[in-house]
Amino acid sequence: MYFLSLTLTVQAQWGWNNGWQWGVQQSPAISGNGGWAGWGPGAGPRINTPLGKVGINADFNYDGQIWGAEGGNAKVTPPGLVIGSDEMTKVLLSCNPDPVYLPQEGSPKVVMRFHKLAVILDVRGIDLSKKNGQFRSLDREIEKCGRILVWADKNRKNLLLDSSDPTRRRLVWSYAESVPLPHVYVEGVQAAQPGGAHFITWELDDSFGQNAIQRFFGEPAVWDRLMVSIRPTGNVKPLIDSDPVWIKFYKPAYSKN
Repeated sequence: MYFLSLTLTVQAQWGWNNGWQWGVQQSPAISGNGGWAGWGPGAGPRINTPLGKVGINADFNYDGQIWGAEGGNAKVTPPGLVIGSDEMTKVLLSCNPDPVYLPQEGSPKVVMRFHKLAVILDVRGIDLSKKNGQFRSLDREIEKCGRILVWADKNRKNLLLDSSDPTRRRLVWSYAESVPLPHVYVEGVQAAQPGGAHFITWELDDSFGQNAIQRFFGEPAVWDRLMVSIRPTGNVKPLIDSDPVWIKFYKPAYSKN
């Protein structure tokens, strides 16, 4: 569900017309107008929604290339995508909303809902030993799941999400006044313990600028998610090219301090 209060509007810096909003995330147990309707390993994206289609894809077989939706169950089956604590990987995002066409005689007409579409990027730690995947505190989540950063660029200049910062775990912007991200870069910072992982969720919702009643009668959100596990050393991969899918670091990673 789109979070409306306690947000900080940030001016866009990379050519998007509208600022982003960072907010303290809501409980994953709240389904409301779509969004997180359960987040266990077997949960998947909503279907039969007229909002459109979204996708999140990565190099699940570690061959240095991203082959669309080839990952299949690898997206949400532990350990998911394995990233070393000293490397970063490129993750592709797609977002294709559908207009609503009105059948009629004469000139074709269309009702567009783009003005209220919200595009959401979200990161959360999950406890695989629990049915609901939730932790009692953020400190316990960080201890179990480690830490990941999500960047807009491979040079790590524009930070989007930080799994260890409660104010930077969910990012929302208007679809109509911005350009959805084509990709992001996910960096492993702190390795997870056994049974701990993260979910990155890419979501399209029709709640932007809507009040609680309007959201209640809106369409279920459509979303896709990727499980990420941070290990001290990543899986063996081929040499990286000039537009890398995997990047190895030999210097200290980003720190909030």
